[in-house]
Amino acid sequence: PVILHLSLEDNDIVKLCLIGRIEQANEQNSHVLSILDKASKISAKNMRTQVNAIGEYDATLKKLIFTTTRFDKDLKKGDLIVTNEMSQFPKNLIIGYIESEEKVSFNNKVVLTLPFDLYTPSQVGVILP
Repeated sequence: PVILHLSLEDNDIVKLCLIGRIEQANEQNSHVLSILDKASKISAKNMRTQVNAIGEYDATLKKLIFTTTRFDKDLKKGDLIVTNEMSQFPKNLIIGYIESEEKVSFNNKVVLTLPFDLYTPSQVGVILP
């Protein structure tokens, strides 16, 4: 996993945000598959409700989407979405915050806002296995 350290303004707690994963590497550089790549699918959960879902990029909307079939739990704007225990990544890495929700047939599609600017990170880290 490639991560970004994020200091939350309200209490100076440092959180780890997921940026992507290393696809290829050599001695000089690495190729990172971003969470905003349509090939990325991330097993995730809502921290408040514990509802599990899949996080993936929607190229049509140009947004990161959290899709779940669970209608029995409420999803609210501002809820924190993180990697879950079933993810290929360590659990509780921040993916984003709920921006808006729409129900589409049997799914809840929730648009996520990233807590950082993915296009201009100054420093990133790598979690080694």
